[in-house]
Amino acid sequence: MATNFQFKKISVGRDYIADHYTDALCLNDIANQSHLSLYHFSRVFKKTFGETPHAFLMRLRMEKAKTM
Repeated sequence: MATNFQFKKISVGRDYIADHYTDALCLNDIANQSHLSLYHFSRVFKKTFGETPHAFLMRLRMEKAKTM
């Protein structure tokens, strides 16, 4: 499990994805929002939420499409 500090940083990235899911997103930009390296962000995101940032984005887009 991620530390409280890491969880806050990862949550910033997750919230950024959720707020900008309609945009073309680059994982590097998302990691920069969290002030983490690309590799570290990806690794901690998967460890914390159980899915990769890309999988989270695709799932979010599919859920939003179903409601339309």
